[in-house]
Amino acid sequence: MIEMLLIKDHSRMKTATTSYDSTHPQQFRLLPVSHPKDWAAAADALNPNPGDDGQETKKR
Repeated sequence: MIEMLLIKDHSRMKTATTSYDSTHPQQFRLLPVSHPKDWAAAADALNPNPGDDGQETKKR
């Protein structure tokens, strides 16, 4: 529901005569809740485990 309201507000602001008040910060904060699988995949892609890229740390 919140996501739909953000989209509606974004659509409204496209034709508004006032300056655009971006909802990007709210959209970003909503992503982990509204799209948890996509958020987790993106987080994994941005912060891979050290062993995932072949650069494992060696035990002494």
